[in-house]
Amino acid sequence: MSRVVRYVVLIFVGLLMLYPLAWMFSASFKPNHEIFTTLGLWPAHATPGRVYQRLEDRHRIPFRPLYAEHL
Repeated sequence: MSRVVRYVVLIFVGLLMLYPLAWMFSASFKPNHEIFTTLGLWPAHATPGRVYQRLEDRHRIPFRPLYAEHL
């Protein structure tokens, strides 16, 4: 097996392993009814930040400072 083929396979497997994380992140911006009815990662009717704002309000989890720390 040549190096090029090996790296192509490794990159493909790596992207395949990252897909569930990308799906989970994109699902956090979708309304509940859209999560399991559409297959795409991009939400048709995005609700940006609404879920995270509710979590901050209900449970007092400061998401904004946590995100800022990791950027």
